[in-house]
Amino acid sequence: MGGTFVAKFIGFFYKIIIVNIIGSEGFGYYSTAYSIYGPLYYLSIAGLPVALAKIVTENAQRGLDGVVAQAFRVAKRLFTCVGFVLMLIMLLFSDYLSAWAGNPKAKLTIIALAPVALFSCISSAYKGYYEGLLNMYPTTLSEIIEAVGKLVFGSVFALIGMRVGATGFSQTGAIFGVTVSTRHSAEIICGAAGAILGISASCVIGSCFLAARRKFDGAIITSGEEKSTKEMVSTILSLAVPIGLGSIVSKISGFIDARTLQNGLKHAFAAEPLFFKNMAGAVRTSDIPALLWGGYSSVLSIYNFIPSILVSFGVSLLPNLAAAWSSNNANNVKKYMESALRITNIMAISAGLTVTASARSILMLLLAKRTTEVPLIVPALRILGFCIVFSAFTTTLNIVFQSIGRVKLPIIMMVIGVTIKYAVNKGLVAIPEINIKSGAIGTLACYLFIAAVEFWLVRKFTRTKINIKSVFVKPILVGICTMITGFFAEWVSSYLPGVQARWIKNLFALGLPILACGVFVFVFRALEEEDVLMLPHGDRFATFLKKHKLISFHPE
Repeated sequence: MGGTFVAKFIGFFYKIIIVNIIGSEGFGYYSTAYSIYGPLYYLSIAGLPVALAKIVTENAQRGLDGVVAQAFRVAKRLFTCVGFVLMLIMLLFSDYLSAWAGNPKAKLTIIALAPVALFSCISSAYKGYYEGLLNMYPTTLSEIIEAVGKLVFGSVFALIGMRVGATGFSQTGAIFGVTVSTRHSAEIICGAAGAILGISASCVIGSCFLAARRKFDGAIITSGEEKSTKEMVSTILSLAVPIGLGSIVSKISGFIDARTLQNGLKHAFAAEPLFFKNMAGAVRTSDIPALLWGGYSSVLSIYNFIPSILVSFGVSLLPNLAAAWSSNNANNVKKYMESALRITNIMAISAGLTVTASARSILMLLLAKRTTEVPLIVPALRILGFCIVFSAFTTTLNIVFQSIGRVKLPIIMMVIGVTIKYAVNKGLVAIPEINIKSGAIGTLACYLFIAAVEFWLVRKFTRTKINIKSVFVKPILVGICTMITGFFAEWVSSYLPGVQARWIKNLFALGLPILACGVFVFVFRALEEEDVLMLPHGDRFATFLKKHKLISFHPE
């Protein structure tokens, strides 16, 4: 979880830098490439590392070191073949894929992203192998190395790309076979491609690190009894395919946005150009649809940050919950499930409502060089703040389903949820007054439905009576008080003097609710004793907090 936080924070910071370099329109090309790559990647590779980890764990515990080594060897070849095919698809069909997504100018970014497909697959083999041996350090280190490499190479290559684009346009009026109308378009298209090329470079470095780690790790036994290669491939695929299907459904939301919002904005703009011109102010009229899509893509990075961290937290609870379920220990099932849901709600509700309250300050702070674009996307970010609450809650519920053996239910729920999202996106984006906000509304409708139905199903299948006060009421009180503090801080910051110190005002408006959240958690005693005991040295913290009556506990 710590490694994920560091890597995601660096990645989030990187996206903010890129948005400030290439702008919202350029980030739209960047996001289009990822919206196409995501479903392809998760369809082909998402379940493979998890399947490999499971096979390695089971055979390592039985002392079958030969099978462990064979599983890694076969998986590495299989992953490499899948990655190579995926890379060729992105290289050979970049024209078709970009046109299908409604953004033909994103062709270069798709080509630049293609090597990531190959080297991510190779890295996944090593990660699955080490995770199966219960060693998370190689995965953690490789992700941090990739994040740092992305930050360095991506930023540098984005700047170089903008220069290449400007030079190419001045000489031929086109860049790498893509015809553009203005020098600005040439710069941001090549800048976006350069930013993604930096990601490809970082992915290569991460793969090399894992390969070197495995080569020099001489403590692993590689001889012994083996299975047939055909049997091993069959075993890997039988586990990987269902997991991959679940992943593709959960990640298809980004592609739905790319497909529906970009086309819908173009139609809405064609129908009501004057409305969009008045809304955008000094922004060039022809750039408004691409600007709205790019701005929305940039705020999605803020939206995805909290749920991506909570995934790691939920996964860490999965073994305990699964063990309690398999042993029919109803008390432990209730304890672990309530703890997971409670901590998720405390973090997600407070973070989501803070984003809703402080949306303007967050964007003014992170997009300091793009302040003219901020008013266009603040409403969407406010709605996405509520989406954080339900998305994170759904993530934890899905882990509960996996723990109790109901792995198909999250897939079914996500299919229904993304169908709802598609309908909402499609129906609302053409309305000029709603425009890009339709993506956020569609996401909210999707996860609100899934969260409500899955929570009912969890209670039904586990036959557990959830403590509503502990899991919902207290976290909601903390979140509401945090949101009120956020709106108050926004109001106060608008009266603070000093235009030159604008970043200080925005930092104050964001920092005050974050600090207040920590206070309200203890004011309402939202944490339970068992939550604190799960932390390293948690017994010491629990003793101190119990002494001062800052957490809830049940006296023996």
